[in-house]
This record gives sequence, structure tokens and C-alpha cells, in this order.
Amino acid sequence: MSELNHYFNLKIFSHEKELLFASLLTLILFTACDLLEEAPKPLIEEVSSNITAPKTWKENNTYVIVGKVVVSADVTIEPEATIKFKH
Repeated sequence: MSELNHYFNLKIFSHEKELLFASLLTLILFTACDLLEEAPKPLIEEVSSNITAPKTWKENNTYVIVGKVVVSADVTIEPEATIKFKH
């Protein structure tokens, strides 16, 4: 720490060092928490009624088409979306 003080010509008192350390530790913990957030859980959605309005089927989600479904609007299917059919 003395090299840092000399390089920046800093005079840091003990309580200021403690405050600086606590601030840095808090910043590191908040950053780590952001990195550890869980990814959203994939959705499994049953589609059993006609599609009459534009829809987007999202990546990593599963869409199960149950029975006869008439599509009369645009359906955008993102890569990695899974489509299944159930009689």
C-alpha cells in the first residue's frame, strides 16, 4: 500500500482505508451477485386455441400444440424454440 500512496502522493488515514476497503468489497459483492443471477426458467406453453394475433415464440421455451390450431397471423419462432405436437 505504501507504493500506491507514494505513486499517487496519497495520505490515507486508517479509518479512510477501512472505508475504502468496505466500499471495494461491496462493489465486488454486488458485481458477483449480478453474475450469479439465475437464468430465466424455460417456459412450457400449451397452444390449443387459434392464433389470430401476431406472436413471438421465444428461444429456450417449449410450445406444445394441442389438437387442431388454425394460424391466421404471423408467428415468429426464435432459434432454439421447441415446438411439439400433442393429439
